[in-house]
Amino acid sequence: MKCLSVPFVVIAALTTCPITAMAASAPAQTAELIADKTIQTQDRDGDALISLKESAGAALTLFGAMDADGSGSISQPEMLQAAMNDASALRVSTTADQTTAMVASRFAAMDIDGDGVISLPEMMAVNQTIFDTADSNDDGYVSASELSSLALDRARTADGR
Repeated sequence: MKCLSVPFVVIAALTTCPITAMAASAPAQTAELIADKTIQTQDRDGDALISLKESAGAALTLFGAMDADGSGSISQPEMLQAAMNDASALRVSTTADQTTAMVASRFAAMDIDGDGVISLPEMMAVNQTIFDTADSNDDGYVSASELSSLALDRARTADGR
């Protein structure tokens, strides 16, 4: 199976809550790893920044990869399969149960209309929200430091800090 790489991690990590299993011992290092891998994967022009166009392209690629049955939407089992294929390599979670719980949480947040599937417009809306949230200085680009700060903030929020 094809590894989905970092775009799945970014959406999973930044949508509703952080990657708690991976971040348990070193949240700052985890946040930096996510940021670096995301920049590496999504920065198509090599400027060490992610533009909205680059981010949208990554989300579109991810959508196509996760829509295994070609239905034009992503079911929760398709999202879970994508996570299971990626989770061990990217250390998002340490057990199948943790991955399943993470996917259920993320899926619920991304299924904006509650119809049980994630459509392309929903995926793009989530991507836009993540991009806008990450672009903390409102310059139209997301840097590694902005991504790292967002991931770390989400980890702290989930831990009740």
